[in-house]
Amino acid sequence: MAWFGRNTEQQQAEATLLTSFYASALAAADSYSVATGRVEEGDVEKLFRKLQERHTDFADDFRKRIRKLGGDPEAHSGATEFGGRLAARINSAGSVRDLLISMRQGEENGVAMCREALEEASLSGRSQSLVEAYNRMHIDAIRDLSEEIAVRGTNMGTSVELVSPQWMRYPKPGFWAFEAAVLLIGYLFGRRGSSSASGRTSPRANLGGDQVS
Repeated sequence: MAWFGRNTEQQQAEATLLTSFYASALAAADSYSVATGRVEEGDVEKLFRKLQERHTDFADDFRKRIRKLGGDPEAHSGATEFGGRLAARINSAGSVRDLLISMRQGEENGVAMCREALEEASLSGRSQSLVEAYNRMHIDAIRDLSEEIAVRGTNMGTSVELVSPQWMRYPKPGFWAFEAAVLLIGYLFGRRGSSSASGRTSPRANLGGDQVS
């Protein structure tokens, strides 16, 4: 969507919305930092560090975009409700599998947040691309975490796994049905080879430059 014709009030509203994403990305990165200290398994630790880095990268992208729009990214950079709930689940997780499920729930909430913004908010083209890229990162993270969960069994009686993931409570035909199928495949077949995981490219958008569009 072109920026032409949008007034200062609309621009500020967009910046305010993006501060929520900035705060959530920071909270997610902090949560992965805490979760990393709770595990000793090398593959899980490596995954948590990778996802922490990706959330940190997106927080930086959101911060730059907010400033370009004339907003203050620090105005809402404190702990969000999402971060508080996730921190509570991290602290209550009794096993590595439960911890993985807790982190996946946070990513599911992130998908729901992105989708709501994309469907209901009026975003300029550059901001929309950034939120879309963050949404894809969440979906990739859900897949990675689901693969690690599947490796550790499927005993529902010993986990805090949600019966209906948060992002699947927002049904949408086509694309979202495909993503649900991807997750199902992850549960059925478990973790893919390490070579496949290492070959996945970063989902961040091509955000070179900082021009308002």
